[in-house]
Amino acid sequence: MNKLFFIAGLPRSGKTLLGEILNQNANMFGLLHSPLCEMLWRQYDLWKDKNEFTQYDFKDPRVQKIKSKYLKNFIFDFYKNFTAKKIIFDVKLSWNNHPNIEMHRKIFNKKPKIICCVRNIEDIMASFYLHFDKQKRFWDLEPLKENFFSDYWNLRESYLSKYQNCLLLVEYNKLVTEPNETLKKVYEFIEEPVFKHSFNNLKKSKTDPVKILTKKQLAYYTKMSFWRGHKYR
Repeated sequence: MNKLFFIAGLPRSGKTLLGEILNQNANMFGLLHSPLCEMLWRQYDLWKDKNEFTQYDFKDPRVQKIKSKYLKNFIFDFYKNFTAKKIIFDVKLSWNNHPNIEMHRKIFNKKPKIICCVRNIEDIMASFYLHFDKQKRFWDLEPLKENFFSDYWNLRESYLSKYQNCLLLVEYNKLVTEPNETLKKVYEFIEEPVFKHSFNNLKKSKTDPVKILTKKQLAYYTKMSFWRGHKYR
């Protein structure tokens, strides 16, 4: 591996679709549902554990000195089990969370490159509704909102912070309607030559939030796309 970047963002916004497209590139490999972020965080967190016994073990300056090298090797060894390709992308919504960006910066001494898939919030909610309906599951917005808003506020915090320049926002609608232009921006962002992808299976979503959400819900969610300059309180 000589390059590692990440795909994160909001749920139901095209991260799996983007990952499938990028996996067409013979020079790239990515796990579309990766545990790496959580595994790495637990390893990283050990070094600052406040437990008196663990803290004592990590006090040795020689141990502290190998922290970054150890954690880098942890990442490399993880992906060695899957591929010999040099360019890796890891897919997990939580990569754009502020603590995970800080973790990457401290391990690699540089900011990460994170592609964040986003979508109109009203379209996301309508998509959730259709997803539940297709599976014949009861649509209950309240528990869903708690999980969604956690992802939403984490991305918003990072986007409005000093780390904004390490995020590339990719809008779902542009990915499916303007895939060539969208992928060109992705390759520019990760500083790799543009690859000619196949977009034969791309289908524009027919989700219509006006027909699915109440007027109150629609008014609420349409103000939340912070990357377009909406002021949400």
